[in-house]
Amino acid sequence: TFGVTTKKYVMQIEAIEYLAEIKNMIQDRKWDDLHERISNLPAQDVAEIIENLVEDEAISFFLVLPKDRQAEVFSQFD
Repeated sequence: TFGVTTKKYVMQIEAIEYLAEIKNMIQDRKWDDLHERISNLPAQDVAEIIENLVEDEAISFFLVLPKDRQAEVFSQFD
């Protein structure tokens, strides 16, 4: 049990750090870096990132995506 709990905790920390990196790229307007960082993520993961951003960050993030990717990600929302 301890091993599973520790692994989940580490995964949560990594997710928080990843989201912080994404937010920094948005704030610094590093669009090429952002695009490169997320280009291979599944649409579901990209949608989850968007859900964890504040509105203006989410809009900027979404607009960086190519149009076909926007449609794919948008389809992940309820």
